[in-house]
Amino acid sequence: MMYWIYDYPSWAIALLFVAVFVGVTWVGIFVTRATVHSWIRRETGANEMVGSALSSFLVLFGLLLGLVAVATYQNYSSVGDIVDRLYRDFGAYPQPMRDRVHYAIEDGWPKQARAS
Repeated sequence: MMYWIYDYPSWAIALLFVAVFVGVTWVGIFVTRATVHSWIRRETGANEMVGSALSSFLVLFGLLLGLVAVATYQNYSSVGDIVDRLYRDFGAYPQPMRDRVHYAIEDGWPKQARAS
């Protein structure tokens, strides 16, 4: 998988993705501009072709967005399962260690979440 993405801040990854996709799009436009431009000029139904291409792209984009949402929810759910399992595992520790774990879970994590 692409776990290296998590090593960088979200803004840097977003900037990288935007730069790469916009760059690839510009290169594709400049490379195919003359061919596509002359091809569309000859066709009488150019608007229908552009509309069809745009609707196909938007369907693909919608599917991609849906799959990203499902993957994000699966990651969130798996992290929740891991935290629940750890909470149950730490509950079996002897008393002095259990108090420290209880403090970390009940007091430390909410303080850290508010600080972030």
